[in-house]
This record gives sequence, C-alpha cells and structure tokens, in this order.
Amino acid sequence: ALDVSRVMAALDGGPGASGTANLSWKLRATGTSSGDLQRSLTGPVNFTTDDITVEGIGLERMVCQGVALVNRESLTAEFPADTRFRALSADVRIADGVARLDPLIAQLAAASLTGKGHLDIASGDLRASLRAQLSPELGELDRACRINERYTKLRWPVECEGNLAGDPADWCTVDATEIIKDLAEGELKRKAEKEANKLLKKLLERG
Repeated sequence: ALDVSRVMAALDGGPGASGTANLSWKLRATGTSSGDLQRSLTGPVNFTTDDITVEGIGLERMVCQGVALVNRESLTAEFPADTRFRALSADVRIADGVARLDPLIAQLAAASLTGKGHLDIASGDLRASLRAQLSPELGELDRACRINERYTKLRWPVECEGNLAGDPADWCTVDATEIIKDLAEGELKRKAEKEANKLLKKLLERG
C-alpha cells in the first residue's frame, strides 16, 4: 500500500490527498531526459483505494448544486471544500505519455460515479466524463438537493476538464440542462402513455 499524501507531494502540482492506495503496474519508458521519459511512458496501471480524501474538490456540493438547479431552489448548507471517497479505483492504460482511465469508479456517501478520462502526464491536462447515480441520502446534506425516485434512476452527467496546476474546484460541473431535458421528455412520455391507456379503455368499453 502507498501513502497517497506522499505520492501527491512528490508530483509537480495536483491536489493534495490523504489515505492509502494499492497500485500494480508494468511500465516502460525510453529517453535521456525527464521530458523524453514522460512522453514515452507506456504500460498498464491498476489503482484501487478506500477512504481517501482529495483536497479542493467539493464533489458533494457540486452534485447538490446540480440537483438544486433542477429543483429550482438554492443551497443554504455549508459544504466541505474537500471530498472524502469511500472508494476510488481506475484501470489505467498509459501510451506515449498519456494516461487513459477506463473505467474510473468513485463512491461517495450519497453518490456513485463511473466513467472514463485521460491525463497528459507531461502537460498535466486532464479530462473526464462521468455519470453519477444519486441516493436519497443526498437530501440530508441540504433540503434543496433532495431527490425522488425518478432522480435516482437517472445518470447525472459530470464533466471534468482542467490542469493539475490549476484550481481543482474549477475542474468539474454537473450538466443540469441535460437532466432537465430528460425529465421533461419522461414527463411527456408518461402523459402520452396515460392518454393512450384512457383511449384503449374507452374502445374496450364500447366493444
């Protein structure tokens, strides 16, 4: 097991983190400079951890903000600036200095996220597309982000993009617009099915 805080401290930039992780890898690289080694780095890495805290990324607040927008309400509670993950894992394939994470899986107290992403090791640029499944416990953080059964069945889109040297708080957002569209389409479908059932009932009664 590796001490995550020591690993992050050894990296040039990136958010602070605490906890332990298990890593297995089979990497190779060629070159005479650190830049050449980074750009040529190739091989698989498997990363798993539980009970890890990442500083500067308030994922609970971000998700709650997205739900609050759908609910047309405003958050009033105080949220931690850091995120505590119950579990975090990724299968990483590194080729030519670019790490591709697929799948990337994260478990929070009131949400689980799955998706994929990539990180340019030399530049520190990162990007990830995730889908979050929410649990009713989310509403305990703030009434404005309470959810119902329909919400728990949706996969909430979370898009992340930034640089390891930048502010982690600016990396990720929830696309509430897509969720509002999905909910509206679902409501129209339910209304259409209800009207169709009414019409069918009338036809059967006449018959």
